[in-house]
Amino acid sequence: MQLNIRKISLIVGLPLAAVALALFVMSMGNGTTRVHAAVDPNVDMSLSMTGCDSSSGPTKCNLADNGVATVSFNVKAIPAGGYSGYDLLVNFAGNINYNVGSLNQAFGSPPQPPVGFACDFPTGEVLTGTMKPGGTEIGNGTMSAACAQGLVGGNPKPASNFIGVVATFQITCKKASAGTLTLVHGDGITDLLDPGLGSHSEAADESLTINCVPAPTATPVPPTATPPPQPRVFKSPALQNVFLHRQGTKIPPSRCEASTDVGTLSEGINIPISSQDPKGITGFQQLAAFEFEVRFDPSLVCVSIVGGPDWTAANGAICSALVNEGLIRFGCVTTGKGHNLNASVAGCGDADPLTPCNPLAIISVRPQAELYSQLRPNQDNGIPVQILNQGCELADEQGHPIPIFSCEDADITFRFLEGDVDGPDCDVDVLDAQQVAFRWGAEKGALLYNTFMDLEPSGQVKGDGDIDIKDLQFVFGRLGSTCTAQWPPQPPVNPKA
Repeated sequence: MQLNIRKISLIVGLPLAAVALALFVMSMGNGTTRVHAAVDPNVDMSLSMTGCDSSSGPTKCNLADNGVATVSFNVKAIPAGGYSGYDLLVNFAGNINYNVGSLNQAFGSPPQPPVGFACDFPTGEVLTGTMKPGGTEIGNGTMSAACAQGLVGGNPKPASNFIGVVATFQITCKKASAGTLTLVHGDGITDLLDPGLGSHSEAADESLTINCVPAPTATPVPPTATPPPQPRVFKSPALQNVFLHRQGTKIPPSRCEASTDVGTLSEGINIPISSQDPKGITGFQQLAAFEFEVRFDPSLVCVSIVGGPDWTAANGAICSALVNEGLIRFGCVTTGKGHNLNASVAGCGDADPLTPCNPLAIISVRPQAELYSQLRPNQDNGIPVQILNQGCELADEQGHPIPIFSCEDADITFRFLEGDVDGPDCDVDVLDAQQVAFRWGAEKGALLYNTFMDLEPSGQVKGDGDIDIKDLQFVFGRLGSTCTAQWPPQPPVNPKA
């Protein structure tokens, strides 16, 4: 049974007539028939839980019998013009039960609601399936939900360009066997609403297989020792863009540290510390000190590091950095006991498994002035810079090492917005069109010629020595593009891919 979740009528404070009118407008979109594309290549959505993701593989993950897991609905790519809401329909089968009332929709909630958007039109969940006695779970059925923009002064709110987790819900494994969660795409099922509510954009169907495995059984004495899971020290986000802007009266900054273009990385651990305290004073080792080493290319970037907010606020915490060319070793220690620095790590990964809850340190990466001159806003421009991790160490209150699984890196791509020849100021507008059009016909050697506006052909050999119709079209074809909503998309570069 497929539900049209636009027919949810749970709207607080709106009269029944207004609800009906709003739903009619959402269904019809400016009085026209709603347009629906089977697959939109600009849209990428997925289901994920710790250890698996339906769109990036592997598609299977394990969950203990009677175990409860939080599943995320991720919007990973969006249409060029943004979107005004979403429909969500998930089929669950094979001893996977949906936990009634666990739906949590992030839109309109702290800490980062999408700009210009709030989940204040039909929301909630509609369920079909077999209700477990007691009314707390649904088995072998369907859950659907919706979130759409509301109105301000009778007009729809602006479209959102938010990418990330927009909804979470919980599932339970009922016995040891395989189960599936499936995003069912289609008009009014699982898709993104295009601005104006007149059409829908969707990706292909995605399925997440969950293996319900038997819960651990009691072992005879003496029990077999199993190593505790070890956290990894990582930077988040692992890949990001930093778009360059004009710095004052000139494009480059006067010095690297003065640049306002900065990539920010959170250095953290991904799971709570569960290794046993060797002194037996506490159950688990209590995080009290850390250090790591960051390596980078000083000809491309400059780097600064400060302690994370939990460490700078801790009574008796001391942080320090050893700085060399292309290398910074950073660490923090605490005095005394009872700082409880790893307590707030508990629950990491529930909302976003790639974001540390309490970062150990904050790393700021700024471009050297030369990068502004080496780049021009042509096709696929960008210089990826690797920020490498080495020598990561964690210690407890007595100085014993806390085992870690890995010490991971990050990559930042410094680039100009394609076609942003004016400023640059992170948008392509009429000023950019005027700048390049004024120089139409100028060739190398002429006073009007400017290499920054010689955009075609792109590649290792940049430009062709004149500003002709191809360069004009390169800018004109990108009018309306911004650094937060590029057209065409400019994803960050992964040099290790």
